[in-house]
Amino acid sequence: MREKFNKLKAKLKTLSFYYYFLFINFIVLIVIVFTLMISFNFYFKNQYTKLFYNELELIKQTVSVSLKPLILTEDYDRIEKLLLGWIKGTQIETIKLANPSGEIILSVKSTNNQTVIQYVPNEMITSQAELLIDNDENVTIIFPIIGIMENDILSWVEIRYSKKILSEIISNTIRLFLLMSILGTILIAVFLRVLFKYFEKELKIFTTYLKDIPLSKGKILDHTFTSKEFQELKNVSEKISQILYTQEKELIREKSKIEKILSSLTEVVIFTDFNLNIIYANNAFERHFNMNVESIINKQLNQILNLLDSDNKTNFWTKFELYKDLINNDIVHSDIFFDEVYYQTTDNFLKIFEITVIPIKETDLSGLLFLIRDVTHRKLIEKELSKIQKFEAIDRLAGGVAHDLRNLLAGLYNYFQILKLKTRDSTELNLIERIEKILERASALSFQLLSLSKGGAPIKKAVNLEELIQEVAEFCFSGAPIKFELKVKTKIDKIFFDPQQIALVFQNLFINAREAMPEGGKVIVETDLRDLMDEEIPPLPRGTYVVISVSDTGPGIPQDILPHIFDPFFTTKEKGTGLGLTLVYQIMKNHGGYVTVDTEVGRGTTFYLYLPYEVGTVEEDHPKLGGEERSYSAKKVLIVDDEEDIRESLVYILREFGHEAYSAGNADEAIKIFSEELHAGRPFGIVIIDYTMPDMSGDKLLNKLREIHPDFLAVLSTGYADIPAVTDYSEFGFDRILLKPYTIDQLLKVISS
Repeated sequence: MREKFNKLKAKLKTLSFYYYFLFINFIVLIVIVFTLMISFNFYFKNQYTKLFYNELELIKQTVSVSLKPLILTEDYDRIEKLLLGWIKGTQIETIKLANPSGEIILSVKSTNNQTVIQYVPNEMITSQAELLIDNDENVTIIFPIIGIMENDILSWVEIRYSKKILSEIISNTIRLFLLMSILGTILIAVFLRVLFKYFEKELKIFTTYLKDIPLSKGKILDHTFTSKEFQELKNVSEKISQILYTQEKELIREKSKIEKILSSLTEVVIFTDFNLNIIYANNAFERHFNMNVESIINKQLNQILNLLDSDNKTNFWTKFELYKDLINNDIVHSDIFFDEVYYQTTDNFLKIFEITVIPIKETDLSGLLFLIRDVTHRKLIEKELSKIQKFEAIDRLAGGVAHDLRNLLAGLYNYFQILKLKTRDSTELNLIERIEKILERASALSFQLLSLSKGGAPIKKAVNLEELIQEVAEFCFSGAPIKFELKVKTKIDKIFFDPQQIALVFQNLFINAREAMPEGGKVIVETDLRDLMDEEIPPLPRGTYVVISVSDTGPGIPQDILPHIFDPFFTTKEKGTGLGLTLVYQIMKNHGGYVTVDTEVGRGTTFYLYLPYEVGTVEEDHPKLGGEERSYSAKKVLIVDDEEDIRESLVYILREFGHEAYSAGNADEAIKIFSEELHAGRPFGIVIIDYTMPDMSGDKLLNKLREIHPDFLAVLSTGYADIPAVTDYSEFGFDRILLKPYTIDQLLKVISS
C-alpha cells in the first residue's frame, strides 16, 4: 500500500513538473518576443538613420555639382528653378544660398505644401563652416560650393531636411513588427491554451476521482486517458481505492464485532475524557440507567449519574475528584476500584455497582475508561448468606434449647393437667389455670425458638388464607384504634402452609404495625397471585407465588435501620426481644418463600410476603394416612419415651380416662412389652413413640413392632420439627402425630380416632 502511494506521488510530481515546465516555457517565450521587439526597434532605427544620412550626403553632392556652373555663370533664374525642383515632393523644408561672406542671397521654403522664394537682405546663414546640426524634428547641413581652386568658395548652401518621414518609416516598421509579434504571441497562447485545455480536462477528471476516493472507495474510474502518464496514475489510484475499500470493510467488520461484544456485555462500559465528558457508552448503559446512549454523548458523566458513596451515602463524584487530581498529576497510573457504589433509580430502587476506573494515556487515545458492574443481586445474596450464617448459629442454640424446653414443658404440662383433673377447689383451680397460662406462654416461646431453628420446618396442610388473616387481625387489633382492610385481588382456594407458623408471621407484623401507630392508623392486607421469573425476586426461583402485602400508615422505617430489621436480636424497642421480624423471615424461608420491605419515612411501611402456590382441598386438611382402615383396640396404649416424666404423666392421664396404659423407656423394653402382651392375647391398639431415643429412632422401632404385629395405630410424639418424619410421617409408617407439648384434649382426640 505504501509503495502504491509513493508511486502515485511520484507520478503526480512528474505530471506537475511537466505542466510547470510548459508554463515556464510560455513565460520565457513571451520574454524572448519582447526582447526581440526591443532589439529590432534599435536595429531598424539605426539602419534607417544610416540610410537617411547617406541620402543627405547624396543631396549635398548633387547640389554642389548642379549649382557650381550656374553660380559661375550667375544664372540665377535657372538656380531658382533648380532649387524649386529640389524642394518640391521631398522632405527638404528650406534651401538657403549665401555669398561667400555668408549673406543669404536666395531662400526657398516649403510651407503647407507651398513653395516660396524669399530674398532676405542682410540675413546671414547659421554658420560659415561646414557642419551638420541634428535635431529631433529635422537635420540642418551647411556646406560650401568650391570653385575651380580648392580654397575658392563660390557660395554657401544651408539645407534643412525634415526627419518626419524617417520617424514614420521607423514607427511603421516597429508597428508592423509589433503587430506580427502580437499575432505570433496570440497564436502561441492559443496553441498552449488548447494544449492546457486538453490536459486540464484530463486533470479535472482525475482530481475529481481522487477527491471522491474517501467517499466512494473501490469505485472504478470509467474513463480512458490518452495520456500515458494519466493512464498510469489512474491504474495506481484504482488499486489504492480498492485497497482502501477492502481495509474499510475490514475495519467496519472489526468495529461491528467489537460493538457487538460491548453491546452484549452486562457490564456498563463508558469512555470519557479527563473532564468526564462522555465519548462512548455501550448499550448496557441504557439497560441499567434507563437513558438513551445517543443523548448523553458529550455530556459530563458526573452530571447525569447521581452516584452515592458506600461509606456515608454522600456524592460519589466528590470522592472521585481526589482520584482524578492524582491521575491528572501522573501520581496514579493503575486501575482504581470502588467495590460498592449506590444508584437510586427513578422508581426508588437502590442499585449497587462495582466501578473500575482505568486511566488511559496514549498518543492517539487518552481518557478514563469506566467499567460498571451491577452487583445488586450478588450483594443481596451475600446479605442473605450473612443472615443464613447468623441463623445457623442461632439454629444450633435455639434448636437444642427448644427441644429440651418442649420436653420439660411436656412433662410439666401433663402434671398440671393431672392436678387440674384432681382439684375441685375453685381457688386452687384458678391458681392452676394461671400457672397453665404461663406454661402456654412458655410453650409459645418454645415454638418461636423452634421456628428460628431448622426444627421449625412447617407442617403444611390446606388452610383458608383469608380466614386465617381475619382471625389474627381481630385478635391483634382488638381494642386498638386501627382500621383494618383485607383486599383480595385474586380469589385463592385453600393452599398448603403451616397455619400455626403463618399465623405467627401475621401476628408479628400486625403487632409491629399497632405499636408503630399508637394514635391510630390503617392496615391494609392485599392478596394476589403472581408469576415470577428467575432472579426477579432473589433468591426465589421461577414459579407461581401467593403475594401478600401488609401495609400500614405509620412513620416508616429509617434508612439506617432498614438493613438490620431481620437480624436476630435487633430491636429499637426498650422491651423488645429482636426476634419478631427474624421469625417472619425464617418462617417464610422455611416455607420456600421470601419477605421484602418497602418503606418511606413519614409515609408508612409495606411488607411483601411470597408463598409458593400449592393448592389443597378440604379433604386433604385431615388426610387418612397409614393405608387401609384398621379395627383398633382404643383401650390399650403403649407409650415409648426416654423422658420418664413424660411417659409416666401420660400413663397417669390415660388411666384416669379409663384407658389401659403401659410405658417403656427404650426400644428394647418396648419390644419386650409389646411381644409379651401380644403372646398373652392382649395386643396393643395404640403405640405412642418418641422419635428421638438413645438406642433407636422411632421409625426403626415402629418397623420392628410392625413385623411382630402390624395391626395397631402408630402415633409419633416429638419435640422436633426438622426431621422428615414430622412433615411426612405417613411415609415413615405413622398414622398420627403429636407435637410436644400437647394438651389432654389433643391426646384424647388422637386416641379416640
